[in-house]
Amino acid sequence: MSKSVLVSGANGFIGRHLCAGLRRDGHRVIALLRTPPCGDGQAVDVPWDEWRLADFERYPPDDIADGAEVVCHLAALVQARGVDESRYQRVNVEGTHHLLAAATRAGARGFIHFSSIKAAGETSRGCVDESAPARPETAYGRSKLEAERAVHAADALDWRVNLRLSPVYGERMAGSLRQLSHAVRAGWLPPLPAIENRRSFVHVADVVRVVSCLVGTPVLGKKTYYVSDGHAYSTGYIVSLIRRSLGRPLSRWHSPLLLWRALALGGDLAGRLLRRPMPFDGNRYRAMFADACYCNHLLRAETGFDPACNLDAFFCDGRETDA
Repeated sequence: MSKSVLVSGANGFIGRHLCAGLRRDGHRVIALLRTPPCGDGQAVDVPWDEWRLADFERYPPDDIADGAEVVCHLAALVQARGVDESRYQRVNVEGTHHLLAAATRAGARGFIHFSSIKAAGETSRGCVDESAPARPETAYGRSKLEAERAVHAADALDWRVNLRLSPVYGERMAGSLRQLSHAVRAGWLPPLPAIENRRSFVHVADVVRVVSCLVGTPVLGKKTYYVSDGHAYSTGYIVSLIRRSLGRPLSRWHSPLLLWRALALGGDLAGRLLRRPMPFDGNRYRAMFADACYCNHLLRAETGFDPACNLDAFFCDGRETDA
């Protein structure tokens, strides 16, 4: 059955894919944007039916969700170095409260909040599921966990879901996977240690499939799901995929992990002395070599979600791009 779906953050990487996917499914899409989708006075091709302006740095209008049956909330201040914690609270927490209130006033039935694995923590001990305690370590992660709790407390809505997304990949992606790909392409990355850490990712098309499942057949009440493609990748394996996609031979030797630990300690020390983050420090070390692995079993069992994409196909079928 066709629904009217409001999408905040509609002009972002995930947002545009989501809007296009919802329209393909026959839904009417209302986009929330920070700026009008126009250039030099000329309308541009957009994947939504209607757009409204909403800046979550400030309070958007109270009637911003009018006409929406389902709200998909992607707009957020993402994790970045040097951002003041009060901005995360204002945008990610207070903004979510405001949109929940607007959705309730509008008579919406469902609310999908796009959270992050950072709400649970920066790393995991092996592969974990939703039963593991959430221990966010950053201002961004704390703000997303607080927003999750606000979503669950919105009892006036029939159903509300927090999607803890693993790092999302796809064409024109951003984030750590793109940075790693650039480093390999440019020849900046030396051979890595021979360790088998486990990290989760999810393709943007699979994120859209999750939302399609929920909009089509919502799970009543309040839920939190980890979203991943169901595979666990080591950093070394990802680098090997990138090198194969470039037609380059695999490295014949491995650097010692102790060297990377020493570099991370040196970066932490220099960062404290200079009062600014270094290119490589303890945070970068954990992002490269620690586990960050999340099971999607609950999501699959309760929604029928079946991931269709993985990193092997993404890199080795030539779909990865720097564009």
